[in-house]
Amino acid sequence: MEPKKRELKNKAKSLSAEVIIGKNGITENLMNEIVNRLKSHGMIKVKMLPVFARQNDKIEIPKQIARDTKSRIINRIGFTFVLKK
Repeated sequence: MEPKKRELKNKAKSLSAEVIIGKNGITENLMNEIVNRLKSHGMIKVKMLPVFARQNDKIEIPKQIARDTKSRIINRIGFTFVLKK
């Protein structure tokens, strides 16, 4: 693993989930919230509630959100993933 990515992963560990995807799923308001938080913080942690993650592909959802927000996935563990602008 490249040193920069390792540093980002270590930094991401200390973050708490800023955005939570619940039973309503990915809405326009949720996407706006993710974009706004990425602009202000640069890196955010997103958590999918199990009720949402079990009904959807928990691996594809972070990829879709990263594409739509023009960010990249730093880390994904279980129902939680970290995005960086």
